[in-house]
Amino acid sequence: MNEASISPEDAAKILNKSIQFVRIGLQKERLPFGTAVLIDKQWSYHISPKLLAEYIGEENLNKYFKKGGDQNG
Repeated sequence: MNEASISPEDAAKILNKSIQFVRIGLQKERLPFGTAVLIDKQWSYHISPKLLAEYIGEENLNKYFKKGGDQNG
């Protein structure tokens, strides 16, 4: 897991939601675990592993990564 940020794709898998759910939720400031910033007509996302763990429970987040859900690290 990249400790600095979790991708919207991984967050969607962890939450069992669509990627659009995560992206739009962050854009509209409805999800408490990250931010979305519009830069030059393109959205950039930061999802905090700590805040996502608090949102879903650290145990649930750890289960995802123990199953090999993070393909990048």
